[in-house]
Amino acid sequence: ALGGALFPLDDGGGRPRASDLGELVAAVTPMPALKLATAHTVCAHAAARVSEVQQLRRLDLAGAVMIVRTARRHMPVGGWDALGLQLGERFPRFYAGSDRAVTLSALAIARGAESTELGAPAAKLERLLGGSPLSPFNVEWRYAPSQSGGCGVEQSLSVIANRTSVEAVLSQTLQRADAQLDAGAYVHHYARYGCTEPVLREYIDECWGIVAEYRQAQGATARSAPPAPLRGASSVRGS
Repeated sequence: ALGGALFPLDDGGGRPRASDLGELVAAVTPMPALKLATAHTVCAHAAARVSEVQQLRRLDLAGAVMIVRTARRHMPVGGWDALGLQLGERFPRFYAGSDRAVTLSALAIARGAESTELGAPAAKLERLLGGSPLSPFNVEWRYAPSQSGGCGVEQSLSVIANRTSVEAVLSQTLQRADAQLDAGAYVHHYARYGCTEPVLREYIDECWGIVAEYRQAQGATARSAPPAPLRGASSVRGS
């Protein structure tokens, strides 16, 4: 379910409601050709609230180090600040060496929290993601105070982001596809079902068109995008 992004939300009365996929698509992929997104979720379990000092006292050193590393990677300690920072690390600022990744649009969903709890953490996450050339607000927020992330999770923070860094991943995939097609690799398997080499090349060319669109967005943003404004939790739109 997109890394937890489609878990239930709250309605206006604080009751569970199903997530709206159309709402998510409209928020994250508003441009016709730029329809690729990355989803990440970080969770805080009840067990994660045990401090590292307590863990070190209970376990031998080797076991404690392993547990602490696991907690840092999967179950952050320290509330929403820790969740926001860990989530931000999954969206690097640069890719392909020195190209700065531009966030075109993003949707963040906080489960187990009121909007008033995420003022500073929300602002930090928005700074990490950077400004958007499409909107003065680079991240759209949803809150589900009564919902948990499932599987015993008390709090979770999900972000689905449409970023120009996807261009590098798609380019590598297409380069490999071009090389395999030039070598005739597996073409006979596809041809058996009516997908001939010209058809495959047509699809690859269409995907290269998507890469060009992301590169164009990247270049336009580098020339003209202002920094993203910071928003307190009181000014973001809830669910």
